[in-house]
Amino acid sequence: MKETMEQIVEALKFHNKYLYTILEVAEILMTNTNRIYDLINEGLLIGIKVGNLKVRKKDLESFLETYAGMDITDICDIKPIHRNCDE
Repeated sequence: MKETMEQIVEALKFHNKYLYTILEVAEILMTNTNRIYDLINEGLLIGIKVGNLKVRKKDLESFLETYAGMDITDICDIKPIHRNCDE
């Protein structure tokens, strides 16, 4: 079953962790760690260096809220998701 952005944000709100590793963020967003580093390097997701690079829970929630409904496949060309009515 596919999770919606709202379900992911709700799950994060009740999670006890304050900081997520890059791997954990990648798992939450169902992507790979390179993509998370790209998001951080481009300033779309805020990271914090505490030993290794991490992401605060509230920054991940903010990222999800900010980019809900957006296609961020190409970080340099972020655009709204367009639904094809023929599908």
